[in-house]
Amino acid sequence: MNKNKPYPAHNRLINNQHSFNYDIESEWPPEADLSEIFIGLTRILQRSHAITKGVLVIYEPDGTRFVAAATWNNGRTRKNLSIKLPHVFSLFKNIAEDGRFYMDNFCRIFEGNSFERNLLLDSDSQSFAVQPLKYEGRVLGLLGYSSDQPMAFTTFENGFLDEVARQLACRISKTTVKK
Repeated sequence: MNKNKPYPAHNRLINNQHSFNYDIESEWPPEADLSEIFIGLTRILQRSHAITKGVLVIYEPDGTRFVAAATWNNGRTRKNLSIKLPHVFSLFKNIAEDGRFYMDNFCRIFEGNSFERNLLLDSDSQSFAVQPLKYEGRVLGLLGYSSDQPMAFTTFENGFLDEVARQLACRISKTTVKK
């Protein structure tokens, strides 16, 4: 595959208030890097959700710790990261254990540790959301976004990202099996 050519066209996206029809399997080849998929997905979501920061967090294959794999900060990206996150006072750990979508519209009081806060929020953040990436009943990672707009992620509450989160978790499971 030509590495200079972008992977997907992303033009077949259907986006409305109730669903987000984006098929990772058809848009991205099997060898596509998880960080690239996260960045492509975030670029699309940013158009309608005023995303200022984002993070893709993946459980290590042994399931002991989270690793920040990629970040988005106002369009600037960092990918192929391997930043191990502490479990002490961890909102990410709590969300993974609960397995349900989490959203907060009051960012001044953040219930996670300072590492998570720095990855997910900035001084202007008004709202944030964290979507567990579950495959076969197990949380394999988290997708987190914040915005300088209040209530930016209310559409996510009703399962807006559930299908794409499942697909991303499936990719994570295939990646961790290969290693």
